[in-house]
Amino acid sequence: MKLHHQTIVDIRNGHVIQRSIGGCRGNLGLEVLSGNIIDGDRFNYVIHTQTGRILRSSSIYLKNDVGKVMESLCVNFDITEMVQFEATLKTLIITK
Repeated sequence: MKLHHQTIVDIRNGHVIQRSIGGCRGNLGLEVLSGNIIDGDRFNYVIHTQTGRILRSSSIYLKNDVGKVMESLCVNFDITEMVQFEATLKTLIITK
């Protein structure tokens, strides 16, 4: 099976994950398409970008009538500042 690596057809705020329209899928998407992962849907997982941002992500793979993955919907939410804020709060409320 030939995998199409340039498959992003729409993206919002692509600068967060450093991807753009026409770009390649992520590693999970490639594994799902190659058949190495059967049920690729993942929810609420954490990834780190090359620039050090922390993202909470979910990926859903949509199949046709015969079960072949045809499309995906991936949502990435940048939680970097929330994680930093949490760490700051902990230093203020934890007593020794």
